[in-house]
Amino acid sequence: MCSAESRQDYTTGLYQIDTAGTSQYPSQPVTRHFLEYLAMTSVINQFAGEDLSDSEEDDSQLVIHDEEQQFSEETALLPNKRNRRHSAKHQKKSEHKANVTKTVFLLFKAFIGSGILFLPKAFSNGGLVFSIFTMWLMGGISLYCFLLLLDCKQHLTGSYGDMGGQLYGSWMRSIVLFSIAISQMGFMCGGTIFIVENVIEAVRALSGNAIHLNAVAVFVMLAILLMPLVLIRNIAKLSPTALLSDVLIIGGLICLLVFDFIEIFEDGITSPKSGPGIHWLFNSANYSVFIGTAVYSFEGIGLIIPIRDSMEKPEKFPAVLTFVMVLVASTLCSVGTLGYLAFGENVKTVALLNLPAGILPNSVQLGYAVAVLLSNALTLFPTIRIIEQALFGDRTGKHNLYIKWQKNTLRASIVISGTLIAWAGANDLDKFISLIGSVCCCPLSLIFPPLFHLALPTTKGSKRVIDMALIGFGTVVMLFTFYNTSKQWATSG
Repeated sequence: MCSAESRQDYTTGLYQIDTAGTSQYPSQPVTRHFLEYLAMTSVINQFAGEDLSDSEEDDSQLVIHDEEQQFSEETALLPNKRNRRHSAKHQKKSEHKANVTKTVFLLFKAFIGSGILFLPKAFSNGGLVFSIFTMWLMGGISLYCFLLLLDCKQHLTGSYGDMGGQLYGSWMRSIVLFSIAISQMGFMCGGTIFIVENVIEAVRALSGNAIHLNAVAVFVMLAILLMPLVLIRNIAKLSPTALLSDVLIIGGLICLLVFDFIEIFEDGITSPKSGPGIHWLFNSANYSVFIGTAVYSFEGIGLIIPIRDSMEKPEKFPAVLTFVMVLVASTLCSVGTLGYLAFGENVKTVALLNLPAGILPNSVQLGYAVAVLLSNALTLFPTIRIIEQALFGDRTGKHNLYIKWQKNTLRASIVISGTLIAWAGANDLDKFISLIGSVCCCPLSLIFPPLFHLALPTTKGSKRVIDMALIGFGTVVMLFTFYNTSKQWATSG
């Protein structure tokens, strides 16, 4: 922990303790209507509480409309450089806060993405009973850690990284931002592999085995398609694609569950059957791979702070979050269990690949692939903006083409790097996802929240013991999963 003097130096220009529990950063308008809200673009701009909005947005996006926004006299000017830019762009108070229903929808969306389709294979790695138990355990621990982060927010101000900086020094803020950047890059890589496998299989099936796409060519095509999307500065323009992505994902999940039921109850509702080779209790050979995937499945901590700050009544957020986490855990376990029961040891790493050949199933595969491609731009946005802010600071390319093209080159390089990483991990997707869960998600979800909570002056007695136990648990899970998954990957390779 850093000294009081260093904390004071770091927090010069930051707000004082937020006793009301709401962020005192000027909040951007969350939504003008429900569909825009579900697109998530406004909260992505404040991912993990950071101001990631781009200074090169269209001027029209910075105009304050009288009918929607008003200047708040309570909004303080921030003296440090990063927050001066934030204040200049968002010196206003939103009148469009989210009610409980909107918050439930957005939280659920934050946790349900392409990762859910890896769970049937993950359940085969862990064994059925062990997987269900571990999913609920990991969901409960993740929820508790999320609530610890919210408790820290009651005593500290700023973003996830700012809180770490106030407690431990600026180096901790850098570590948090680095963890956010690599985790989002990891999600983009996992999504890219998912797209490649689905596109190849769908095209092969639809062509009657006449067309076999080259995987490298598909990776290159995806990078080319993603680049124009990541060059968009104002991510509000991605709202239509984000909404289309939502529709395709929901449709894909419904179709997947329907086909699972058809497979299980093929002989009639009274004669359910299960796939071959099911480990009903525990799979001792691959359970560590499952643990990493379980951590991956509950990673959504980057959206906890902005969604909570968007609520009309943020004091209700812990209860709403608890309800949503129960709903998410139930959904994840249902998809994992049904997919594993339906296909047993033959279950594919990506659940959609188990669908039978046909126009509808293959269309679902392609549709879900399009959905993940469209959402990859939003997924990668925090990584891009964190790196840009680290390298360019407040320098903008709005009126400087040289800087603008430097940033464009950087964004293209990030896409290329992510695509290369995805290509390298494509042969063992389940292990790749597990590694992302252990290396990228464990620190953000399981280690940093109790570490920050432990440093609060109000944390005493049994709370300190629980925090230290959680830090130890998260560290052990991270190292154990990383070691065993890497070992299995090396052996299988």
